[in-house]
Amino acid sequence: MDLNLKNIKEYLTKTVLPNLIFSEYTISDISEVTDQTYVNWIYKVKLKKGDDVQIIYLRQTRDHVKKKPDIKMDATRIKFEVNILNLLQEIIPKVTPKVLFFDKNNNVAILDDIKKGGKLLVHELLAGRPHPETGKFFGKTIAKVHGQTLGIPYEKVHGSKQENDKAVKFHLGMRLEPALEMFPAETKEFLKISETAVTSLVLGDLASKNIFVDIKKVRFLDLERAFVGDPAFDLAFLFCH
Repeated sequence: MDLNLKNIKEYLTKTVLPNLIFSEYTISDISEVTDQTYVNWIYKVKLKKGDDVQIIYLRQTRDHVKKKPDIKMDATRIKFEVNILNLLQEIIPKVTPKVLFFDKNNNVAILDDIKKGGKLLVHELLAGRPHPETGKFFGKTIAKVHGQTLGIPYEKVHGSKQENDKAVKFHLGMRLEPALEMFPAETKEFLKISETAVTSLVLGDLASKNIFVDIKKVRFLDLERAFVGDPAFDLAFLFCH
């Protein structure tokens, strides 16, 4: 079932709400999130019970890229992201979305409101607001993710070394293509050094479009690109963005 604004209310009523603690809440508003969403479909849902208001998000993956339907992808990839989110909840709770319910039949993850009024970092940077006050929290959080997953088995992330190698090849092929064209020798030397690093869980898409800032804290989302590898990748990718 491909969700849209016409069928999502019925889907929520029949499939989602009965599986949540918000089963007695009514749906007061539904909107599609389009800002910085290029690959997957995301819907924001406002629930009400008297004066209490709760926000949840529905994230759906399909067999193609949202902005480029000709690019095919595995529609069930959301299952991987759900596993990563559950793993991160044990390490950095409240910094990544919490999975409230997973509908594997329709490839939909129901997530809590990780934004909580925060601002998307990409917009803040473009407006000249880099938020250095978040640096300490940011550094400690990334250090905790990498530090507590040093030597993490492939089975806990992609299931096998073979599957993880595919993910790494995809990342390096997509992210490093310009560098390999412009500075092939230097880039290949960096890759050789990287292969000797102690591995950890790498978030994979740690970019400003996937980071919310809130006073002195940050929160992350979009973890479907995680893999086991050199933890320096996360910081290098962030700085490149």
